[in-house]
Amino acid sequence: MVGDHFVVVSRYSNSTNGDNYGSSYSDYWFGNQLNLNQNQAFLDNFSQSGNRIDVAGWHIDDHSLTQPYHYLILWDLTDGREVTRQRVDTVASPDLAKAFGDINSDKARFSASFNVPGNIRGHAFQIISRYSNDAQHGEGSYSDFGINNRYLNIYQNPSWMYQISYSQIRPSGPVGHNIGPGYEGIKTLLIKQKLGTANIHNQYNYYDASLIKNVQRTHGLPQTGWVDFNTWKALGLPANWWTSIDSYVAPLAVRPGQGRSAHIEAMINQAYKYMGQPWIAGCSSMPNYGVDCSGLVMQSLYAAGINPTSCSSIYHGFPGNEWNSRQLFNDPHFMNVSWNNRQRGDLVFYYEPGTHIIIHVAILINPNQVIESWPPRVMVQPIQNGQRSVIAGIRRVFA
Repeated sequence: MVGDHFVVVSRYSNSTNGDNYGSSYSDYWFGNQLNLNQNQAFLDNFSQSGNRIDVAGWHIDDHSLTQPYHYLILWDLTDGREVTRQRVDTVASPDLAKAFGDINSDKARFSASFNVPGNIRGHAFQIISRYSNDAQHGEGSYSDFGINNRYLNIYQNPSWMYQISYSQIRPSGPVGHNIGPGYEGIKTLLIKQKLGTANIHNQYNYYDASLIKNVQRTHGLPQTGWVDFNTWKALGLPANWWTSIDSYVAPLAVRPGQGRSAHIEAMINQAYKYMGQPWIAGCSSMPNYGVDCSGLVMQSLYAAGINPTSCSSIYHGFPGNEWNSRQLFNDPHFMNVSWNNRQRGDLVFYYEPGTHIIIHVAILINPNQVIESWPPRVMVQPIQNGQRSVIAGIRRVFA
């Protein structure tokens, strides 16, 4: 039963025997379901004083019905191993019972203390909460939850900079949005390819809209000139691409316990996945598509656990977001560093010659080279060249 979903079906039938359906029956499936696959946990406290670590929180798990013994495991993220474990008694939690109503939600709170050896007390730690059918050791059959709302001693930026996320960053913006005049991005590129109007500047214009009206007329759709989901399918584009292009966020490539250098490498490694792809305005999606300069930087930041609020990969294709490099340059959550202090992983911003207008951003890979998306493609180039030589500033992502 545990791990299953249940629903009540009410049936009227002409059968007098409940073992068969009868020749005629009428069913009603109730909308509310019983889900015996819930597993949620949260830490209210995870703190350290010297060699002592204190922890308190709760763990609701339907598997506790058959695995009733509760263990807390202190996991060393730095060394990737268990430090110690202890069996704990859960206590009453009427607040959780009211909020969740699951099998053990009325008795799910816990607290415990651990003592760690002095040689590892500065390591990064996580709590794993386990329900087991083994009373003595916490092995046998068990259900784990690696609690991830709090860690100890993990690498993190100062509070005024962007905080590093150690869980997968989610799309920011409307997934499955329509395309109209002024829009850019991968979906615009695919639409324009179908219409025969594609180019690297990649902006959906009123001529495109007039062609789309013809497509809509042919397929009996409202003639708006905007591409919605039905028009997208009428163009012969795959239905699942309508949302998958928008929803792509580079997979998180770092884990808790890794330090600054791992985050920088995750950022640069993501950028290299686009190597050789064409520069296309307003694009920031999967590595098998083209991308522009700030689109490349956004996906690279996502892979390293940074989610800038000044721009997003979805909104990058919306009207008014053609120059998100300017928002990134002015973002107060990146550290401004001097030219002589530049380091691998810093963001390099460029002025249009003769002005103070930001036109480009690249990622520094060594003191003299950057990886960037600049027409015609993503490539490694000298930090200054004849096309973009006026550096506006250097911004640091990781302190």
